Amino acid sequence: MKTENVITSLIRRAGRNKVIAGVICFAIGAVGFNFLLSSYFMLFIFSVLLLVGVINVVIGIINLALPHKHRAVREAEKLDGIENIERYIESSEYNGEILFNAKDLLVSKRYIIGKEGGVRIFRTEDLMWAYHTRTTHRTNGIKTGTSHQLTLVFCGQKKRYQFVLMEDKIQECLELIGKSLPYVYLGYSDQLDNYAKTSKTEFEKEWRDRKDGMRIM
Repeated sequence: MKTENVITSLIRRAGRNKVIAGVICFAIGAVGFNFLLSSYFMLFIFSVLLLVGVINVVIGIINLALPHKHRAVREAEKLDGIENIERYIESSEYNGEILFNAKDLLVSKRYIIGKEGGVRIFRTEDLMWAYHTRTTHRTNGIKTGTSHQLTLVFCGQKKRYQFVLMEDKIQECLELIGKSLPYVYLGYSDQLDNYAKTSKTEFEKEWRDRKDGMRIM
């Protein structure tokens, strides 16, 4: 089936990226380890790079060789079964079910799929909150750049998931979510952040009531 390659290809792509990142880390670590032995601190840093490189290469090779063992496949089986999800993804390309599709993220009316690194699959109807995260990078106190992530919070998930996208793509995705999923909270606020962290059960209940209320309207 053509659709069998959708999730599998994402897992293998993530595996290839891990292998590449691992080789780079290992190479930097090996060079530094050989030439900077006089500094214990730098020795530690490059030893860590060597270890990270090895771990990434191993994980990448496993993903390439055994994509059917990946966590994303297990998640798909728990949701609706991987064959059903793959058939849906294939048909979504032609029936307008896909709301947003970028390098790292696919948002359809039924599923949200993170496509980079650790491939993840979620039900779109479980999305509670979406917002734009900006991370400022500094070197010696001097600003060197800003990265942008789309942060998604799902019902029943402890972790907040972040997807690196261009700033304009994040805004596009948020606008589409707002139009198609009006019950989702959009935008960051300290008050909402604190509420979600300290009163998670109440936050989820309020979100469900909001969702059910919009279905009735």
